[in-house]
Amino acid sequence: RVDIIDSRMSRNTYVARRSFPSFTFAPGTVLLALVFCTTYVSADHDDDDPQICKHGGSGLAFPLFGNEYSWPIGLQCICYLLGLIYMFLGVSIIADLFMESIEIITSETKTVKLNGKPLEIKVWNATVANLTLMALGSSAPEILLNVIEITTGDFFSGALGPGTIVGSAAFNLLCIIAVCIIALPDGEGRRISEPGVFVVTAVSSLFAYLWILVILQLSSPDIVEVWEGILTFLFFPVLVYVAYGMDQGWLKPKQVSPDGAVLPDTQPKRRLSAISGGGLTPQQCKELVRTVAQSVGEKNSGEKADEVIKLLALQQMKPSRAAMRINAVRMMTGGKRVMPSAAKVAKSAEQTSALFNPGIQAMVQFKSDMYMVSEGDGKLDVCVVRTNPSGTSSVQFETVGGTATADVDYKSTNGVLEFADGETEKVISIVIIDDDEPEEDEFFTVRLFNEKDCVVGEWGSCTAIIIDDDEPGDIGFDESMQEVTAMESAGFAELTVRRFNGSKGSISCKVRTQDVNVPNGAKEGRDYVALQDTIVFDSQQMQATIKIKVMDTDKFDRNEIFKVILFEPKGPVSDVKIHRHENGKSSGECMVTIKSDGEAKTFRDRMQVALASSMNKYQIGSSSYSQQFKTALLVNGGGDEDDEDEEPPSSLDYFMHFLTLPFKLFFATVPSSSYYHGWLTFFVALMYIGLVTALIQDLAMLFGCAVGLEDSITAITVVALGTSLPDTFASKTATIADDTADAAVGNVTGSNCVNVFLGLGLPWGLASIKWKVSGVTDEWQKRYGYKDGTAGSDINLPNLIKKYPNGGFVVPAGSLGFSVTVFTGCSLCCFAILYYRRKMLGYELGGPKKEANISAGILTSLWFIYVILSALEAYGYIG
Repeated sequence: RVDIIDSRMSRNTYVARRSFPSFTFAPGTVLLALVFCTTYVSADHDDDDPQICKHGGSGLAFPLFGNEYSWPIGLQCICYLLGLIYMFLGVSIIADLFMESIEIITSETKTVKLNGKPLEIKVWNATVANLTLMALGSSAPEILLNVIEITTGDFFSGALGPGTIVGSAAFNLLCIIAVCIIALPDGEGRRISEPGVFVVTAVSSLFAYLWILVILQLSSPDIVEVWEGILTFLFFPVLVYVAYGMDQGWLKPKQVSPDGAVLPDTQPKRRLSAISGGGLTPQQCKELVRTVAQSVGEKNSGEKADEVIKLLALQQMKPSRAAMRINAVRMMTGGKRVMPSAAKVAKSAEQTSALFNPGIQAMVQFKSDMYMVSEGDGKLDVCVVRTNPSGTSSVQFETVGGTATADVDYKSTNGVLEFADGETEKVISIVIIDDDEPEEDEFFTVRLFNEKDCVVGEWGSCTAIIIDDDEPGDIGFDESMQEVTAMESAGFAELTVRRFNGSKGSISCKVRTQDVNVPNGAKEGRDYVALQDTIVFDSQQMQATIKIKVMDTDKFDRNEIFKVILFEPKGPVSDVKIHRHENGKSSGECMVTIKSDGEAKTFRDRMQVALASSMNKYQIGSSSYSQQFKTALLVNGGGDEDDEDEEPPSSLDYFMHFLTLPFKLFFATVPSSSYYHGWLTFFVALMYIGLVTALIQDLAMLFGCAVGLEDSITAITVVALGTSLPDTFASKTATIADDTADAAVGNVTGSNCVNVFLGLGLPWGLASIKWKVSGVTDEWQKRYGYKDGTAGSDINLPNLIKKYPNGGFVVPAGSLGFSVTVFTGCSLCCFAILYYRRKMLGYELGGPKKEANISAGILTSLWFIYVILSALEAYGYIG
């Protein structure tokens, strides 16, 4: 027997070296290498060999003991089922490392210039990554199971691999979408925001399974020709290309400017990326630091700013679907989390609100801190304004004498201002007493005090000047305001415009900013936000304030100048003008210098350190072997001892950690993702997945044999469920975390068609080439009939040689074709339900609880129908 195996290995090796084509597409190349390696462990699978669970039966690694066949059937079933579940945990852990490498690979960025400004963008398009690396990462066990089954079976087809691909597709489409529909709170929904990409992947998934039927039942029944296998694989890059085109909007009408130039699409894409999403981009980090700087204050040297930025980072992190899948596996196995828990994010939102708004109160103050009134006017109206006008507030007011005498020059006034809910302004009227005595200008003060349910602002008092002048006055900047310094850390320049030589009537003027043509001149749009507005002075109002936003450029040696100009004054009489000071200089211009201080740089540096510390806790990937083994040995990867909010490991975490510790230690030998930007981890992890998948193949066949299940039924139930559970948890998390349904639903249809084009196309193409080159062999004739007319040992196709005298790669259409037919019908029903929900509810996932439960119940029932009908056909009850 050893001689037979050796000769077969030599022949298969020769065939592989002659017939393997060269593929440049990364996933195909990787699987091609794996096929080449597994060819060397081919084993003879004669139909006369005993079943794997019987005396003399064997697989690649199992049974471990020579007498397992003599154990009680119940004990065999329990042992093989537990072993299968354990291997599912193992393949989930190594697939987790595989997904880590994909996350690192797809995080690569490049810098481009947009409107003259550098912009950092991802090298990988999200749709391409989703349909290539991401699909391979989430479906690697199913795909490799088919590859290994064919290559270790002398390139004869088996039922386990194709059955797992179809069964996994059914579970993904029907059960995972059902879980996503009911995952949201009552009334909340998620809508597919990129319907073009979804339609491409959905139609492609239907086409993929219809194509299987065309191959196996119409084109060349029960045989996969070379052109069929190769074409099946080539549909994979075609799908990626078409989906990329839909993502880029190739079929959308382009916007055209008046001069005929095509305008870029400026609509933001609001979706959760399939890849490389977990952390914050450098631009997002800068924006976060600026938010905290302006809200907390750059001169704050305490821990408040550090705490705020860590909490905000938790809320703004938007993990990718790859990160969600990794986190789902690690929650099951007691590994290091790569995402904060939902409870922790919710708590951080509450804490942030408390830090930013420690009981927001209304603020009351005078509209201006100076008023002028003529004796002949008879009264002065002073305006009090309230900000944050929620609820009721009250404040007392009173006049206080200065050079003006109460009840001689003005009537002493006091009282209480009562603000109703939403009310923003109140007016205080003060009687001015006119006398015939010539006198100098006099003043008195009005103040606010004894406030309730509010606070008094900076202008809590104002000065009223009584003059004998009945003129409207002039407008201009005070001499102290004609050269102003604005600190970049403040975020804006604040300027005060005054009214001179009068206060009667309402007057106004226009204001605008202007660049200054000097070497250190500031630029509109780059250094400050342009302003063009009108300033209005109410009657007796003496000053007004304007604010100009200063841009944060992260330069800490700034000394840039721009100009603010007042022009076109208007009033009740024609002689209102821009005021001139005593030196004859116009007060209509103000020079603003933008500067930054050292304290701002120190604050920003500290914030960047605090932000990096917060982000590193959830970093994906490792930097060294020592870190990998430390993470593998500790429960939850060691957690964060300094984080008081971190939940301690539960009893289940400890149990699952020690249960899976052998796998964690073994897989810690995979090279760190810091090598070659993750590519080395990618290839080595894929090899490890192949190794564990080979063990799953043996245990699945042992379990099915012991229970009495056909391989096709074992594949669509036990194996499909075991390999799809991590995706179930990841899709549920994506549904809740994202504001669209793209990540949850799109990955299902994308993976399903990739499984066929890549998982079946590659091994079927290679196997068909092998049999085309080798022709009919003795083993082929023993199975499918001899040229002299003697029937073969295959029960379903004993005389296939009569139809195909030159042989070929045989894939019986029986159970597989029936299973694909039923699944295709269930798929159409599923898409019809999603279409109905979008039309009637406006979204595919979530909605009113009753409708969600009905939709999920129908989809789950379709999966049970699929399994039951496939089982009835496999056992011959229906045909």
